Amino acid sequence: MRVVLDSSVLVGLLNPQDTWSRQAHALRDALVEADANLVYFDCVIAEAASTAVRRLHEKGKHAEVDALLDRLHAQTPSNALT
Repeated sequence: MRVVLDSSVLVGLLNPQDTWSRQAHALRDALVEADANLVYFDCVIAEAASTAVRRLHEKGKHAEVDALLDRLHAQTPSNALT
């Protein structure tokens, strides 16, 4: 089964302080447990990265951007991009 994740889920996976982080991780974990093939559209990755980075900047957490982008890279392997 192939499952496309939306940007709101991806933002929750990238930012541990996001309101929906716990639910996003639970959803991702359940999908992985069910052997789902997670797929990320490039436009979703761009939107999630932009949103997550903007929120960090708005909160003055500029130093956390690099770690967030590292999590993005780890979360979205190149073979899962479409």
